[in-house]
Amino acid sequence: MEATESAPAAGAHVAEAKPAITYKRHGDKSIWGIFITLCIISVIELYSASSREVAAAGVYGPIMRHCFLLGMGVCIVLLLERLHYKAFFACAWVIAFLSMGMMLYVTLFGEIVNGARRSFSLMGITIQPSEFIKLSAVLVIAQIMSKSQRPKAIGVRTQGVVLSAIMVLLFGGLLFKQGLTNTILLMSISMAMIAIGGTELKKMLCVGLVYAVIGGGVVFAKFMSEGDSKAKGDEIATTEQALTTDKRHGTWQARLDRFFSDVPKYEEEITAKNRQEMYSYMAQANGGVFGVFPGNSRETARLPLAFSDYIFSIIIEDLGFV
Repeated sequence: MEATESAPAAGAHVAEAKPAITYKRHGDKSIWGIFITLCIISVIELYSASSREVAAAGVYGPIMRHCFLLGMGVCIVLLLERLHYKAFFACAWVIAFLSMGMMLYVTLFGEIVNGARRSFSLMGITIQPSEFIKLSAVLVIAQIMSKSQRPKAIGVRTQGVVLSAIMVLLFGGLLFKQGLTNTILLMSISMAMIAIGGTELKKMLCVGLVYAVIGGGVVFAKFMSEGDSKAKGDEIATTEQALTTDKRHGTWQARLDRFFSDVPKYEEEITAKNRQEMYSYMAQANGGVFGVFPGNSRETARLPLAFSDYIFSIIIEDLGFV
């Protein structure tokens, strides 16, 4: 009789057991603090770096536009924060396919900026699919890694690592024509996710080797095809083709040549090709150790894309090395 009565009590205890980690519908305070700090810095520094934008859109034009987009971003963050992580798990492949679709659209019909198709406009807002591709890589690899854990041992099954590498190569192939920097960032993010997923070191080294071989082969094939074209005297038919094929590769080669040049930067002549780079060096040098304080930047008025691609230089000029 005593044994019979104790069984339901044990079952009731099991039913009432709580999970080891309690899910709470609010964000981490440290992450929120970092996010808010970066938002404040972005408002100050973008306004400091918007001399050219001010000339075209008025004093308050750039700051109002930035605050509007920032507000939209905060609303999206608040919305996503309320979602359980299972929602991201379920939508990972949907987001990945949408990102790849946007990348294919940009590759064919996107706006050409600095010799590459990087974005398209939607309701007056510039969309860069390359950022969604990076997010997709994080979500997809996280899902693959979670499903590929060994049940009775530490590590990840080989098929999970292979599938992750294939997806990253697919994403990288879509990103490659947009620029080498985005491709390298994607590879770095993917390797970090594979490591966080618990992949053994030898498997990570194999993935890295495969990346290196494929990347080296693509670059070598590019050099060979260009050499053959020059030998035959082939010419690119249209300006648009020139912008979308050879210019990015020429940009990479020129950057490497300048980086490994023996001529000191202060002795180099400022030309149309190195103007951005040289003015960005001047901005950083002018910032010194403690900076000139936001709003006192000297180079923001003449540095192209000071408010976007080259804003780091203005931040260093404003706030200094510290």
